[in-house]
Amino acid sequence: MGRYAYGKFMMQFSYRLQRAIAAEVSSRFGIDKDDFDWSVVDLRVKRADTRQRHRFADTVRKLEAFLQDEAAESHYDRTLNRHILSVSEMARTTGRNRKTIVDWCRKDLLVIRTKRSSKIWIDVESTIEKLKKSTKISG
Repeated sequence: MGRYAYGKFMMQFSYRLQRAIAAEVSSRFGIDKDDFDWSVVDLRVKRADTRQRHRFADTVRKLEAFLQDEAAESHYDRTLNRHILSVSEMARTTGRNRKTIVDWCRKDLLVIRTKRSSKIWIDVESTIEKLKKSTKISG
């Protein structure tokens, strides 16, 4: 496959923010916050490659087309005033793999409106807005 491209950010934070970051990281990962120097934090963020950005743009186009289709009416939730899809319906609608949709939900790329029992429900309109913002797609 190959290595991922990362954006690297060296940041200097205020003492108060350093303590807040240390407290969050230590509580979340169970480490001793006194073992580290929190005055300098090195953030590495995985970049979305060109293919991934095109997949996001293609997903937005397919979801917008879905909203224009008559079949979308059966997925309209009147209490939420939104169109709601399950993971498998989202995969069918966008042409993506079900595993990809679940992974995008886990990475907080899609907007999960409700989570009943073990089923995940995705808010279509909010997801379109979120994907457009995250990939800078003009609407």
